[in-house]
Amino acid sequence: MIWADTQGNIGWQAVGIAPVRNNFSGLVPVPGDGSYEWERYLPILQKPNALNPTKGFIATANQNVTPEDYPHWNAIGYSWSDPYRGERVNEVLENNNALSMEDMKALQVDVTSIPAKILVPYLKELSFDAFETVQKKRLLNWDSRLNSSSIEAAIYVSWENEIKKAAFTSFVPEKVKPYLTSLQLKRILDWIENPKSSFFGTVKKRNAFLKKTFITAIDNLKKRLGSNSQSWRYGQTKFKHSFIDHAL
Repeated sequence: MIWADTQGNIGWQAVGIAPVRNNFSGLVPVPGDGSYEWERYLPILQKPNALNPTKGFIATANQNVTPEDYPHWNAIGYSWSDPYRGERVNEVLENNNALSMEDMKALQVDVTSIPAKILVPYLKELSFDAFETVQKKRLLNWDSRLNSSSIEAAIYVSWENEIKKAAFTSFVPEKVKPYLTSLQLKRILDWIENPKSSFFGTVKKRNAFLKKTFITAIDNLKKRLGSNSQSWRYGQTKFKHSFIDHAL
């Protein structure tokens, strides 16, 4: 929960009943012989919280905001959303200390992609045939905003989707695949940013992975939306489109 009062205080409190597990994570099945019992429930007020932080604001977007020095990691969860929405909120709030109501409304529907800011610069190192090179240059000159009418957004999202698909296919062991549906984007980007200490092993293999996925992403757009890239609009019916039909 987040809260504010008329004196200018702001706060955040993690809530929910959390069991204390001293010798296991709760992520996988364990023997039911009594050796993996919960110790107790952690009181709510001992869960992560903040009051009037020095930075002047609190930003939560389902990302992990637990402080690294938090003492009760045996009583909180292990899975959070990707951090990028939270990072974007922090980015906006840190850069402007005089936000208006209109600014805050705009932040609620902000479409800037932090993952795009991370991934697109890697295209500079990659060479392609003529058609793919044109699309590459589009992305390198793009503002990383996923606007519905944007050609660049369509290209980027197709690439990101292919990266996630290829990473799952390449890096998840076969015996584990029946139990997983996807890999978290944060984990994949960590591997891309640190290729020598990840599945890639070398920068060359990382770059080959990015090149192959980009080419496949362009091919996918051709198949779905046609060979004329001017028709590749992100928010169209055949791509990233939502239509809500009112029940009445």
